[in-house]
Amino acid sequence: MWIENNVIWGTIQTAVGFNQVVAAVFTNNFVGHTLPRSSLEATGMQTLDVHGGVLICSLTHPKACPGMSITNNIAAGTIFAGFMAPAANCGDS
Repeated sequence: MWIENNVIWGTIQTAVGFNQVVAAVFTNNFVGHTLPRSSLEATGMQTLDVHGGVLICSLTHPKACPGMSITNNIAAGTIFAGFMAPAANCGDS
């Protein structure tokens, strides 16, 4: 999968989500103006709902997403975090 040179604007809750993806490229994109889902704010449950600009295999951790390439992207005006991805502990191989 190759996602390149896009403007992703005015989304609700999550702009882009990658889960259990193999060999994908996400490059030269702009993600902006991601707003919270208003239906959960009224009940006080917004912290239970995953949200952000670009979620890279963060919903399926610890399952890896091999072959992902995320380069030259901009995330601005998104809720919680622009980019969210799993990481390894220091010293792990």
